[in-house]
Amino acid sequence: MSRLDRLGSPSWPVVFLALCCWNGLLAVFLGKEMNWDLLNYHFYNGYAFLTGRMDLDLAPAQAQTFVNPLLDVPLYLAIVGLPPVVVGAAYGFAQGLNGGAVWLIARKMLPIDGVAARGWAAFGLALLSGLGAINISELGGSMGDTLVSVPVLFSVALLLRKQAYLETAPSTVMMGWAGLAGAISGIGAGLKITSALYSVGFAFGCLFLVRALNRRLFVTVAFVAGVVGTWLLLNGFWLWQMWSRFGDPLFPFFRLFNDQFRPEFAGVIAAPDTRFRPASGISAALYPLVWAINPRAVTEAPFWDWRFPVLYLLIAVLAIQWCARRWSQARPTRQLPAGARAFLLVGGLASYALWLFKFAIYRYLAPLEWLVPLAITLALWALLPPRYRAVTIVTVLMLTAVTTKPMNWGRGGWTRSYFGVVAPRLERGTSSMVLIAGLNGLSFVVPHFPADVRFIRLQSNSFLYGMALGGAYGQGRSPNQLDKLVKQAIASHQGKLYVMLDGFNASPADRRELAGAYDLHAVLGRLGLRLRAESCQHVRMLDTPPPPWAAFRRSYVQPALMPAVTLCSLMPRPFDSPEFQGVAAPIAQLYAAYFTRIPDPAGLQHWITRHKAGMSLAAISDAFANSPEFQATYGSLTDAQFVTLVYRNVLGRDPDPDGFAYWVGQLSSRRLPRSQVMLGFSESPEYRQTWSTAEGGE
Repeated sequence: MSRLDRLGSPSWPVVFLALCCWNGLLAVFLGKEMNWDLLNYHFYNGYAFLTGRMDLDLAPAQAQTFVNPLLDVPLYLAIVGLPPVVVGAAYGFAQGLNGGAVWLIARKMLPIDGVAARGWAAFGLALLSGLGAINISELGGSMGDTLVSVPVLFSVALLLRKQAYLETAPSTVMMGWAGLAGAISGIGAGLKITSALYSVGFAFGCLFLVRALNRRLFVTVAFVAGVVGTWLLLNGFWLWQMWSRFGDPLFPFFRLFNDQFRPEFAGVIAAPDTRFRPASGISAALYPLVWAINPRAVTEAPFWDWRFPVLYLLIAVLAIQWCARRWSQARPTRQLPAGARAFLLVGGLASYALWLFKFAIYRYLAPLEWLVPLAITLALWALLPPRYRAVTIVTVLMLTAVTTKPMNWGRGGWTRSYFGVVAPRLERGTSSMVLIAGLNGLSFVVPHFPADVRFIRLQSNSFLYGMALGGAYGQGRSPNQLDKLVKQAIASHQGKLYVMLDGFNASPADRRELAGAYDLHAVLGRLGLRLRAESCQHVRMLDTPPPPWAAFRRSYVQPALMPAVTLCSLMPRPFDSPEFQGVAAPIAQLYAAYFTRIPDPAGLQHWITRHKAGMSLAAISDAFANSPEFQATYGSLTDAQFVTLVYRNVLGRDPDPDGFAYWVGQLSSRRLPRSQVMLGFSESPEYRQTWSTAEGGE
């Protein structure tokens, strides 16, 4: 009896616990995840869903605001409730479940005699499978690809383990197991739609799992029904949200009805990311070799992983060998292949083909990455004579593992809080609206502001909207309904306006690449707004230390992982437009001085009519001074505080000593009421110059 036989096959609790703990510890070693998707939408979407901000904010996370938030809810709760290192370890532990599923699959598939030997070999494969570029790069993080791969792989494991039932059991039992496997696979598709390609791919694989033709069809139908049922269960509420708000359940990523139910949103669609799709049929046929030479063909971040190219070459050799055997047979069989290997091969190839022509984004291959070491093992087992198998298989798998270089989406050291954001204090007594400029991921800052602050994204990625606002970003495109909603929100806002941005002093390369996002003055000018540069203040955040693994690289320099976010207050620029010229200009100017925003057309017309009927500017100023909004902002202030705030709100600067003394003296001696002081400021040459001069080199 061998040592393995005496030791016995590892039990599933031991295997699962070991693999999950290993991945959790590895996640801690790799460091705190700080990728762009986390900063842009993963953290915000969970917060927005739990606090009901759908009717308050407008696309702070850009196009990804409209993604089903279920996968992000536990992330948000974990980040706000647990130390960051616990968050990373917990997510790594959960991602280790992929290895448990691979162990179940490998224990079924490996052609090794002896239960104990097969169990330990499957355990080794499961460990090596988790050392791929995708898993390591996402371990302990929120990107989701290695989370939704868990139900995909367990669905495959269930079908393989119940293959005998599917071959011989009564129809109800057979379809029950197939439906359960489909329901498990549908969890992945329900949480992240990119996982649906594996549900579809392995549905094709089900056609080759059992031998009887009628059972193949029943298994496939039951599997698909399970997928659809779970997908609807997890997505139904969100599909209804998109339907009721925008007239399309898959808005904005796919338009089923476009202008049939909410015609105002016709044509509003997020452009698909086609950067990584093969450029030609030849490129598609050789794509694993293409990205082996040029990894950026399939991802933004460089990486190195030979497992897919090696498997590609092995499958090519097996295909040639199979064709040669078929050619040499006098009467080749015409029966469709069936069984576990046929199921895995067809399901894997179908999933890969769907990935290739739909996305071709490398990290979406996460479920297949976990299965590739097993596939390499089976391919080499079929090609090599027995005496060379073990050594060759171990050598190839070890070489692919040790030469792997994962993508770096952004990692730092562990800190006491995850982001450490300290939001600047906003002016009290008035409602606030923050406009988010640019295309960078900034919505992670939103939960750190007071809950009543409204956030409006001026421009969105994926060319969803905002192209009409700026520079080379969609130059010449007409505004769509989301653009109109942005303008309506700004025009109807009754409180203070701010803009939040990063890259304010963007490099020339940034300006060329994202001119619409970084030409901030032009963007604000098209909205009738100007930035008060002297009011800008940085949003304080943690300085991220290096990740733990950097201790083994003396030359490592920790890059900045979080954007340098700036918050500035805004003022209206009413006099660039023809409607604010002539008799309207002094009234609009006075209104803007009082309320630091452009008057709405109806309100402005009301005061123009009264002015033409004989009401003086002084009387209009008295009316403005008696308004509840003015009283809420200035009413409780002393004369000195009042003058200081007027200088800041109207002229955008602190008062000079002489001017401060003059206006305070006028008020304290009661020679002028506050309404006349406001009129004086609005008619001052400095305030007029503010609106006649473009700022920032426009």
